Amino acid sequence: MRRSVAFAIVMAFCARGYAETLRLKIFYAGSEVGFSHCERTADGKYSESTELNLGPTKISASIVGRYEDNKLVEFVSRPQPNVSLSLKDGKVKVKNGDKEIDVPYDAKLDMMIGNLLPQLNTGALLNVDYARKEPQAVKGFMPEAGVVATVNITPLASRTVSVNGAMQTVRVFKFAFPTVEVEYVLSEQNLVVAMDVPSQKLRLLADGWDALYTDPIAAFPELSQATFKVRSELNVKVAMRDGVKLATDIVLPDAKGQYPVILVRTPYGRSNETLSGGSYAKRGYVYVTQDCRGREDSDGEWDPFVHEGRDGFDTIAWISKQPWSNGKVGTIGASYAGFVQWAAAVERPEALKCMIPQVSPPDAMHNLPYDFGVFALWPNLWWSRIVSDKHANLAASAQKLPHGEKLTTLPLSKIDDEVLGKDIPFFNQWLERPTSKEWPDWDFTDHISRSRVPSLMISGWWDGDGIGTKLNWAGMRKAGRKDQWLIYGPWPHAFNSTTKVGDMDYGPTAILDLDSLYLRWFDHWLKGKSVGLEKLPKVRAFVAGANEWKDLTDWPENTTPIRRLFLGANGSATGTGKHGQLLAAPTSEITASTYTYDPSKDVGVDIALLYPDLSKVSLKVDLGAKADTTLLFRSEPMTKRTAIAGPIEVNLEFKTTAKDTDFYARLVDEDEQGVMRMIGQIGKVRGSYIGGTRDQKALIPGRVYKTTILPWDTAYEFKPGHRITLMVSSSMFPLYSRNLGTAEPIDFATRMVPQTNTILHDAKHPSSVTFRVLWERE
Repeated sequence: MRRSVAFAIVMAFCARGYAETLRLKIFYAGSEVGFSHCERTADGKYSESTELNLGPTKISASIVGRYEDNKLVEFVSRPQPNVSLSLKDGKVKVKNGDKEIDVPYDAKLDMMIGNLLPQLNTGALLNVDYARKEPQAVKGFMPEAGVVATVNITPLASRTVSVNGAMQTVRVFKFAFPTVEVEYVLSEQNLVVAMDVPSQKLRLLADGWDALYTDPIAAFPELSQATFKVRSELNVKVAMRDGVKLATDIVLPDAKGQYPVILVRTPYGRSNETLSGGSYAKRGYVYVTQDCRGREDSDGEWDPFVHEGRDGFDTIAWISKQPWSNGKVGTIGASYAGFVQWAAAVERPEALKCMIPQVSPPDAMHNLPYDFGVFALWPNLWWSRIVSDKHANLAASAQKLPHGEKLTTLPLSKIDDEVLGKDIPFFNQWLERPTSKEWPDWDFTDHISRSRVPSLMISGWWDGDGIGTKLNWAGMRKAGRKDQWLIYGPWPHAFNSTTKVGDMDYGPTAILDLDSLYLRWFDHWLKGKSVGLEKLPKVRAFVAGANEWKDLTDWPENTTPIRRLFLGANGSATGTGKHGQLLAAPTSEITASTYTYDPSKDVGVDIALLYPDLSKVSLKVDLGAKADTTLLFRSEPMTKRTAIAGPIEVNLEFKTTAKDTDFYARLVDEDEQGVMRMIGQIGKVRGSYIGGTRDQKALIPGRVYKTTILPWDTAYEFKPGHRITLMVSSSMFPLYSRNLGTAEPIDFATRMVPQTNTILHDAKHPSSVTFRVLWERE
């Protein structure tokens, strides 16, 4: 159906007088947080507005316009309080304060696409062929952003529901934005009556249409059902052992009794997390959220990560003594809110009975601020910008750095001033603490065996903190802890939110129902309910390439064979040469591969790529100017579909002409045409830390060293004809800081020296890569 016909139907509907207005309530995790209101009249006038309150974060959008011949010929859109976009006489202008600029607009492109304005999408939905249950590309203008966007709309099966006593058959669509998938429901009158974003726990629903959705937990009668009314106690001040008081919200059943407690501690604003509390409180849990020390409404000094062990212990102890608590506490949370769980667990609070650390970072020297000794430059700046002030600037998480062109600044002690435009004290402190000895209150990894808390760990192959889950799981496994569960999906840090990463789509099964799993976890450990947790696999790992889940008894699965391939070369192993080989046995033909890395000439990747939107990133590897400083070692082509899995180890024997150098190692999938694609995240090591992160020791030029590099966990199937290719280089600037080659303290170092690095690969120096083989199939 063409758009003009579609809007003719909508406008005729309004003209018939059935309804000139439509209001949708907005729910987040089951709690009402806003509304979307639309009005259309028979003479072409149209207006729509949305208001959304997520704790301290308030989002609004509005548009007022006019249709002529069923085409939106004029509008004024206000995506932000001080920003407006207007269309008049076929031209679009953006006004931001006193500044006004023209925006390219094609008047022939009369389709409109909305984000927070769902009724704008009516024409786009009706533009697709509903009988074709397959993705259909629709191109339109977004009045909320002033850009042209292409989205894929997939018609889904229709549903018949009861609305105010009458049955209606609705059409359902999957609307695929670049980073999120949304379900739209179109009524018989061609109005959007529901919009559901499961990955963000967000839903818009028109009055009277509740039958469209049922509580998914109701399908599991063995789990705690929503039977309680709910009440809240907000901004309760909880005193820590040193007298500092932390702001805490409590959502609990509105009935006398003692209940198990679920705790979330966060530096990003507890109010955002409090919105999730109603769902648990209705099921007989107390849900407690807390601002970390020095954040939002909490008192104290903000020193990231440092106070979380003691503060977590004290908070759990306080909870266990409250009249509404039965003395059993579980924790949940992602990223920093995952870290705080481990920090508290090693303190061994008596009341802590289970936890769900999601995408959790590890200690200070293995991810952020240092990644196996390498200073994580861009990630540190990106995160520092978000949390540099007392109130988190969450909007900055989706923005480029203000002055990314200044990432070459030296010394690093000045780079926050230059790139972010201000000095950040804790960023300076990070640079002054280059070994694990300086992080006794952050580094829980050496003490992880103290934890006896059952843990459900969740991460993704593209999670920027994925090394944390890898190391934490390995630590608990080494300590002999059996009550640990693990899920690895094909996800970025925003886990379980999208089936796509860059230009790779992992398919609809990539998204799991985790909410019921979380409740099953808490019901088992905190309520002692028989909910079948013991029947679930200890490990679920998504095998990319095959795009299927694999259930395992352990990670790594002990029954899977270990394969070791040795580095070799018949000529230059650089990307500009003939490449090296990955061999079944060490070679004695050519014993070494050499390249020179010069930090003074390293301009890094295109700054435009440093944008936290994975939909804009291709997983294809293009070496470009780095070809002559990157070594490539290729296996023989696969003869069968071969799935490999971590843990992956790259063992290198090397020598260098400098006092320090870095090595980065990554496995990629190389097809028959030589096109390489990333299959997981890169491992790295700074040479001066190969003896361990407690001390930094300069290398002796010319001496042969051994080092082990740990690419992050992954599971991936290679197709027949494809090769496993190992990439080795000495820079990922500006994602990571350049190694200047001098072994001088990085906070004030400016002198740079070239590093000629030689990887040895012969029978005496058997550099190699090892991994697990999940399967080999015809």
